[in-house]
Amino acid sequence: MVRCSIWRLVVLALLICSAPGRADPPPILGVETLFRNPEKTDFTLSPDGESVAFLAPWQDRMNLWVQRVGEDTARARGVDVPYMVMGNEGHGFRNEENRVAFHRALEQFLGKYLGGRVAPGPDVLGGLKG
Repeated sequence: MVRCSIWRLVVLALLICSAPGRADPPPILGVETLFRNPEKTDFTLSPDGESVAFLAPWQDRMNLWVQRVGEDTARARGVDVPYMVMGNEGHGFRNEENRVAFHRALEQFLGKYLGGRVAPGPDVLGGLKG
């Protein structure tokens, strides 16, 4: 019983001491501030511990950046990522023709950046073949 009362007194003292002492209210944040892209997010350390990868805005989209540990500058991967929007879809590709177009575009993208062969067919992403 005494232990519980002491614990309550400690918590009460901490709450009183940590109460803000300013009279003016905090500033009101706009919607743009609350929902903007973060400056950096999703940090991942490389397995060897020498690099850090993270997401940051670049050309109006989040892009992967890599920075050496201990350095001040990071470099963007610089891969121009195609953006597909199908007028008759929401979030994803459920219609068969859209799924085929998506997988064709994915095959072209991976063929260009990872090397390898791409099956003959229409160039879905316009000039992506490399």
